[in-house]
Amino acid sequence: FAPYYGNMMERMAEFVSLFPVHPDYIDTFERITLIEKREILKTIARDVQVLTCTSLPESYPGLLTYESYWKTLRENASFRTIPEVREVIECSQVLADRIQHAFTRPAYKPIAIRIIHALSVHRLSTYDIDAPVGMTAQELRDSLCLYQEDIDELGGNPADDLLSFIKTILREILKTVNRQFISINAENGQYYIDFKKNYDFDGLIEKRAESLESYQLDRYYYVALKQVMEVSDQPSGRHQSFTWAYELEWRSHKVTRQGYLVFGAPDKTTTALSLTDDGFLIYFLPPFCSVSSDQLPVIGSKKEIFLRLTKTDSVFNRIIRLYSAASDLISSASGQAKVVYESKTRIYLREVLQWLQTQKATALEVTYQGKTRVLSDWLMEVKEDDFRVTNN
Repeated sequence: FAPYYGNMMERMAEFVSLFPVHPDYIDTFERITLIEKREILKTIARDVQVLTCTSLPESYPGLLTYESYWKTLRENASFRTIPEVREVIECSQVLADRIQHAFTRPAYKPIAIRIIHALSVHRLSTYDIDAPVGMTAQELRDSLCLYQEDIDELGGNPADDLLSFIKTILREILKTVNRQFISINAENGQYYIDFKKNYDFDGLIEKRAESLESYQLDRYYYVALKQVMEVSDQPSGRHQSFTWAYELEWRSHKVTRQGYLVFGAPDKTTTALSLTDDGFLIYFLPPFCSVSSDQLPVIGSKKEIFLRLTKTDSVFNRIIRLYSAASDLISSASGQAKVVYESKTRIYLREVLQWLQTQKATALEVTYQGKTRVLSDWLMEVKEDDFRVTNN
């Protein structure tokens, strides 16, 4: 495994004499002044005793590295009485939880967790836990002997290929935790735990989601809906009625029909629209705001069809709130916070659209000529000669 690491070959005698303990394990803990050295030696002795009962691995280096001490540090209640240690533990737990539940590359999650634990231990080895001092990607690779079996398939220099892989993992970690509690020193490329970056973006989104009013949920529901219907304007304002010219193909007659899509309930604007003899109005009623009785569909009208999302579930209600909250926070954010909210908005939007696409047949209710049906039932009753249903 020596070709995968920057200085293992030069330090081979040191690696052999301390095997299976990585030499940097000792060096790191010599710099930790908050914990007694005999406690560290006891931990190393215990871990080595465990390793003596296992076979030497052939598919990875298998060295005992310093991040393994984090479990002992975290689980020892006496260490939590030390303010600096307690602060690092709490911060590290937030980061590890985010990686555990939101890391987008599950196969590499164990490596990401090891990196978080290593940065946590290293934070306690610095002269000041607020100092912008950390570990570079190369130092993490070498001091932890990070390894991935398929890395040799890249065919390049083993150490360089592995370093590129570690950098990719680090970028994914930053993305997953929204750069919370982790910073990069631009001058030397060191990653370090940063207590000042304590923005819990997910918590802020959750909090904002709880306070949203119905008209705001309707607004962002329409923003999502316009992605499906391929209209370009973005709804805004409290009282919403947004209209777009729309063309439907009547395939059996080889013609098209011109009409309008309306996001909202009928009002003076929509009722004043000029329709041709074969024109139509397709209303998407607001799913969250109530519609007054004088806005209800006109019984018998052949030119108007009303669709309303009525059969939602807890999954949809949650993701539409999170999507709305993240979208709403973009307008008041700046810098990195704005970038994070925009990224979150795109993720939630994909989830909303996926739900709509898979659940629309049973979630949408259709009213036409005074009769209301679930969309799936209504489609079975419609004759092809009367109406040609497109994918939209």
